[in-house]
Amino acid sequence: MLAQQSLMIPHFNNKNLATISALADAGLTREISKVCGDISGILRYISTDAEEGVTVAAEIEHTVKYLQCMKMGHDDKLSYTIGIPPVLQGVTIPKLIVQPLVENAIKHGFNTPPPWNLVVQGSVEGGEWRISISDNGIGFEPSAVALLESRIAKWQETGRLPALGIEGMGLFNICVRLRLFFGERHHFSIRANPGGGSVVTIGG
Repeated sequence: MLAQQSLMIPHFNNKNLATISALADAGLTREISKVCGDISGILRYISTDAEEGVTVAAEIEHTVKYLQCMKMGHDDKLSYTIGIPPVLQGVTIPKLIVQPLVENAIKHGFNTPPPWNLVVQGSVEGGEWRISISDNGIGFEPSAVALLESRIAKWQETGRLPALGIEGMGLFNICVRLRLFFGERHHFSIRANPGGGSVVTIGG
């Protein structure tokens, strides 16, 4: 969790300071006030401990605030849809498990001409929950997916956690924390989006 927090905060601050600067140049004081309110809430959420996890509702609320900040910086280039059924809202999950996947899609996936579309979709079936984050970006390089799967397989085979440094964590950090939280019933997968881009699905 500390590695995840340390990874997120600098990038988030840099991105939003640039957005605030642009809004100030345009004299958009109401928009600046809205962004600052969202940033304050996001930083509180990121920096507080939650060893017992958080509800899906809380994580999605945090994710929406993040998306609102990103949309303010990208104007109409970015659109998003959130579909979380009521039955999933109260499920307890690791903190900072959905929003980093959204951030990853925006930061790395949208190196393509806009419009950029992102969908967060949840479901519950047979006692299992799933949340998928799909985008229409460039998708994952097959070599990157193979490397991630190799690291996961090695960790699961040996049972030893790797050194959780700040850099190079991303998706692997999320997979580790899902398994620590849900054990063998955790779910983590990456696949190509039929419409272009990728789909990352987590669950437990």
